[in-house]
Amino acid sequence: MLQKLIRPSLFRELFGWQLLVMMVAITANFAYNITQAYKPRTGGLDTEMVLEADAIARFSALNPTPAHAQAVAHQVKQLNAINSKLPIKEGDFGWQVWTTDGQLLSADGMVASFTKLPPGSVEARRRHDLGDWRVIAATSPDGKIWAVVGHTQNFYRQIDDKIIHQIILIPLIYTVLLMAALWLATWRGLQPLQRLGQHIAERNAGSQEPIADPAHDPLELQPITAALDAYAVREANLRATEQRFFADAAHELRTPLAVIGAQAHVLGQEQDPARQAALLQTLQHGVQRAGAVLTQVLVLSRLDATGLNAANAAHDLTPAPATTVDLGHLLRDRVEAHAMRAIDTGHDLGLACGPSVQVHANAALLHTAIDNLIDNALRYCPTGSHIDVAWGKQDGVAWWAVEDDGPGIPAQDQERVFKRFERGAGALDVAGSGLGLAIAREVARQQGGSLRLEATASGRGCRFVMRLVG
Repeated sequence: MLQKLIRPSLFRELFGWQLLVMMVAITANFAYNITQAYKPRTGGLDTEMVLEADAIARFSALNPTPAHAQAVAHQVKQLNAINSKLPIKEGDFGWQVWTTDGQLLSADGMVASFTKLPPGSVEARRRHDLGDWRVIAATSPDGKIWAVVGHTQNFYRQIDDKIIHQIILIPLIYTVLLMAALWLATWRGLQPLQRLGQHIAERNAGSQEPIADPAHDPLELQPITAALDAYAVREANLRATEQRFFADAAHELRTPLAVIGAQAHVLGQEQDPARQAALLQTLQHGVQRAGAVLTQVLVLSRLDATGLNAANAAHDLTPAPATTVDLGHLLRDRVEAHAMRAIDTGHDLGLACGPSVQVHANAALLHTAIDNLIDNALRYCPTGSHIDVAWGKQDGVAWWAVEDDGPGIPAQDQERVFKRFERGAGALDVAGSGLGLAIAREVARQQGGSLRLEATASGRGCRFVMRLVG
């Protein structure tokens, strides 16, 4: 239990702050009471002395004789001893009762140091410190009697000792009781957190069973439980996506690997050199296809895993930071890289001239996206098709596009082709992994942009446009 106070914990924070606030409140309360007690004229001690002097003057005025005044003063002295709860010594309390014409009716004969204070010698109802005495005078309502009462400094020292004793003892008792109460209250208050932790610990991995119980959860925990439930749903969806992803990847790799295995077996049995060359070429194509699928899978996996730090398949997936990229220069470089392939396949691959556009982006990611879109166009467009790459800037937004005049994509497939391992119905007879567009769109998303399939001016073919802010 002591570890909760020694080590950082919510228990220590709550307990410590509550205790501090309560101790400050207690200290302020005692300071206020002491200030009120010792405050001149209106303080508790001065008020008590005024009441004593006033009582002696009032009751002595009823029968202004020495005997009656003496009896009244003795009675007030006894009441003072009872109320103060202090053992008042004979020399600690004194009085004088005068008529307003200057006749001394009564005085404490045991007090030799109590200076005579006839009417008018001091201001009435105000404390005066005279030597070892603190005195206050009062006049009866009829103005006939002048009474003076006094306490020695020793009497006040006893009161001070009593107050100091109370200041130490009472707060100590309060502190012990408060610590016990606050300890219990804090422990009880944090029980819902402990129950929540136990509930989470008992939850099965991948479970979407809700933790939140709005009808019973404390209001402070409801945002946490709701966030945990939302996270569990996202985690379950991610697991399902990953499972589908790897299942699809395994399916895509299985076909080229089966072909490779079959061709390798046939190649091992074939004796004709001409047939061996043809079989070897087929085997190489199968290896290339398997390698391409694997590379695309690795690129997409890295995009999923590293967010903005993705990699280019042509550079061993080495992460590259965001830099200022000349968009036209990058597109020109990638078109040149695909030019020989376009010539070999009979495609007209061209680059339209555009303005100087600088973007702050990850060059390796853009490299990958451009290659994928150009590769798609070369792969799925028939021989003789035109493929144009262009770029520009509109309303502060940079864009680049790959447009072809091929067969296009049916309207019902135009959104589906951006999903992983999904291809249009017209592309099923062409070798491909179905990952190129998914990778390109993920690149656009991670760069704060978008990739969309837009209609061409001629109404034929495809126009993929990526927009990048900045």
